[in-house]
Amino acid sequence: MADEKSLTPEELEQRWMAVKQILDNEGKAACIAAICTEKNESYRQQLFRFAIRKLGGGTGATSTALDQMIEIGDAAIRHSLETADQDGANVIAFNLSANLCDCWGDGDSRLKRHFEAGLRYADQALKFRRKLNKEPKPFSMAY
Repeated sequence: MADEKSLTPEELEQRWMAVKQILDNEGKAACIAAICTEKNESYRQQLFRFAIRKLGGGTGATSTALDQMIEIGDAAIRHSLETADQDGANVIAFNLSANLCDCWGDGDSRLKRHFEAGLRYADQALKFRRKLNKEPKPFSMAY
């Protein structure tokens, strides 16, 4: 293990495969519950972010995968806020808005609801950045 605060890429991939199997067999709520059972807070955050990246990673994601990413993303943001990690919520919101943007030429199957969610996440990222008193560069990126 790399250190107490981070999983190695191999460990993260293994945990993702187990969570993905739960997602495929039992649905989004069971997947979110499985992530939330991770005892180490840092690992839990890594797993949420990894799930978001894997589901909407710009490699021709299906509409269903994007829906899953949105629900897991909402849970990840709620979890970050519950643990007083506004910066983590900010990063997740920003990444989700970027994943849902149709500027990548990635073949993802985005629908109107995905674009609307992307705008919601962009607004959230801007609010978090205001609360965190971020400098102009992070605001520029969020816009």
